[in-house]
Amino acid sequence: MASTKALLFAIVAAAAVLGTVHGASYTVGAPAGSWDLRTNYTTWASSINFRARDQLVFKYSRAIHNVLEVSKADYDSCSSSSPLGAFQTGDDTITLTAAGVTRYFICGVPGHCDAGMKLAVRVEAGAAAGPNAAAPSPTPVAMAPSPMGTPSAGGRPALPPSSSAASAGSSVGFGTMARVQASLLAVAIVAAAAAFMTASGASYTVGEPGGSWDLQTNLTAWASSIEFQSGDELVFMYSAATHDVVEVDRSGYRSCSAASPVSKFQTGDDTVRLGGVGVRYFICGVSGHCAAGMKLEVRTTPRKPLCNSPPPPAGTTNAPPGLNGTPGGICVGDGDSPTVIITPSYTSGSVAPGSSGSVSSVLVIMLLLLGITF
Repeated sequence: MASTKALLFAIVAAAAVLGTVHGASYTVGAPAGSWDLRTNYTTWASSINFRARDQLVFKYSRAIHNVLEVSKADYDSCSSSSPLGAFQTGDDTITLTAAGVTRYFICGVPGHCDAGMKLAVRVEAGAAAGPNAAAPSPTPVAMAPSPMGTPSAGGRPALPPSSSAASAGSSVGFGTMARVQASLLAVAIVAAAAAFMTASGASYTVGEPGGSWDLQTNLTAWASSIEFQSGDELVFMYSAATHDVVEVDRSGYRSCSAASPVSKFQTGDDTVRLGGVGVRYFICGVSGHCAAGMKLEVRTTPRKPLCNSPPPPAGTTNAPPGLNGTPGGICVGDGDSPTVIITPSYTSGSVAPGSSGSVSSVLVIMLLLLGITF
């Protein structure tokens, strides 16, 4: 038992150290946007404390955007004449290697920086444990009973309990421990599965099962049959030789104009994540196709939390979490910060928007739960 417990805590410590070494990964603009013309990057960056070794991930359509790292002067003037670095793959990862500096990024396509595609990131020093951190309190150790037993009222030592009674107590303790282990393991597995489902969302191939992204499918009827939630994905499957996918604003959607696209896709197998709450608009940019019906309006709602809280008993007061109307049991929500809540032994962990730490948090919680039972 002792060796197993030591192994579990070693794994937890290694996971914590690994997360510290590599830092967090932030997808620029997530969860509500990306590297595009719609996202307010000043607001997005102000909600995150960037630290050395963190990573920025720029996701965008390389047909209409790029990423340039520039000096402060070029950032202020939106000049792309002397870039410090240029990226144009559509999925670029940049590591913030140094602390105490500000790094500047813009889109180099004419007019895009002036329209708001610019990002300033202040990098702070990584958090470290101080030398005066409080040491954990020692665990009380129960004293073993004396072989002679405890003194009786008359001063004579009482006889120790019989071996049969001790054996029965041991059996009861072992059975209880086994049930506790099984219960905690089940809680950890359900929490991990719920977190994965919440983070991933559903994937919908546009037009299926009866059609696709084409001129025959009634895309309005298709979309009306689905309740899209934040975190879901749209998959556009089509012939790249005859169609494309253009995301536009409401005005462009209503007039079937692709003159000012929000983003554009042309591979024939394009996946678009519905990262925020609101309405998104897509059309085919090939002349005449939108007017013929190749247009899709998608309304995204907040993701419903996955909870198993039972209803509160009548007259319950001062109930633990989950019995007084607050989330309890296991509750994995979406919103701006996915949360895992586990009761009893109330444990809660939250993840910053755009961070990749949710899976690691769930794994650590699982290991801690398993370690408690040994």
